[in-house]
Amino acid sequence: MIKKLNKKIVEEILKALEGTVWGMTIEEISEVTGRHRNTIAKYMPELEKAGLVVSRSIGKYTFWLLQTTFKYRKTDIARFLIQSLIKVLDEFLEKKRLPTPFEIGYKLGKMCSEYENAQRRGVSKPAEFEYLPGIFVPTMLPKLSYKVEDFKPSDRKIAISVANCPCDGKPENKKVCEFVKGFILGSLEYLGLPVVKSEEIKCQIDSAEACTFEYTFSTTLEELSKKLNIK
Repeated sequence: MIKKLNKKIVEEILKALEGTVWGMTIEEISEVTGRHRNTIAKYMPELEKAGLVVSRSIGKYTFWLLQTTFKYRKTDIARFLIQSLIKVLDEFLEKKRLPTPFEIGYKLGKMCSEYENAQRRGVSKPAEFEYLPGIFVPTMLPKLSYKVEDFKPSDRKIAISVANCPCDGKPENKKVCEFVKGFILGSLEYLGLPVVKSEEIKCQIDSAEACTFEYTFSTTLEELSKKLNIK
């Protein structure tokens, strides 16, 4: 069970795989992470069950790559994002006003979640919940990963950290964080989560390791889990 695996090692493996397009062997992952080959060999099948990585055999070698990298290569996400952005801008221009970065992010977040859901149709659900609290999980966009911070069932809010946020820690890019905040909000609302407040609580611009966004719900996470049938 992936929940029993060491989070630090899982994150090290995922980070190592972020640097490859074609995949890595267990020996290569072991070399990059500094972990013993047997440890990596134990973790990889569990990460594959969780839907985080995929394996491909070429001759006598087995290569591992991120599920998100695999999906990026199989889908036309870049084209979809461009087309969606134009649709969002057209929608606001028809109202004779320009959208804010937050509004653009919010609309794209919902559209991308719908796109992702469509890609999953007909595909068996991973054995484990893909969003693992406390672990940075890569997205379909290269070098961009997020982490749902640890939380308790009685909490009414969650914090989501974004590593390598496109703001790059530069004050002139602050509006990028507004876009990211809106994007996550759109994704959460697409999932049916009743968000009543969203705010950025940490930013790379202020020397934080990652930009962190907090989302408050109208009820506890435990109640939301029951309502949405999330185990």
